Amino acid sequence: MPFKDNSFDYVVSSEVIEHVTDPDKALKELYRVLKPGGTLALTTPNKFWYFSLKIANALNLRPYQGLENWHWYGELKNKLKKLGFKIQEMYGIHAFPFVAPRLNFVLDYLHQHRETLAPIMVNIAVKCKK
Repeated sequence: MPFKDNSFDYVVSSEVIEHVTDPDKALKELYRVLKPGGTLALTTPNKFWYFSLKIANALNLRPYQGLENWHWYGELKNKLKKLGFKIQEMYGIHAFPFVAPRLNFVLDYLHQHRETLAPIMVNIAVKCKK
């Protein structure tokens, strides 16, 4: 990125790193541009659900042709820690990859357990400090 080291107090990356050619390099760049003590807020799909993408693409329900470099929950956690990030919060969002209003009560219940169920939820959310 065309920014000096330690440029930002906050960096938000929402549903981005899975679409770059080198997600590890992207994470390094996010770390590099954060000031010491700066906060990263990141969301990304959970690779646990990658099979649903394959099914949706095969059925032409999601005709997307871009990059799809998804992470496993534990893999992302380890990468962030290895870079030097201090994870403050990390949890899952969405218990299943479709929206059905009649099931909102189920989603609401499952989101109460977003830390425990995080490794199997559709998206990963993480807030960490440099």
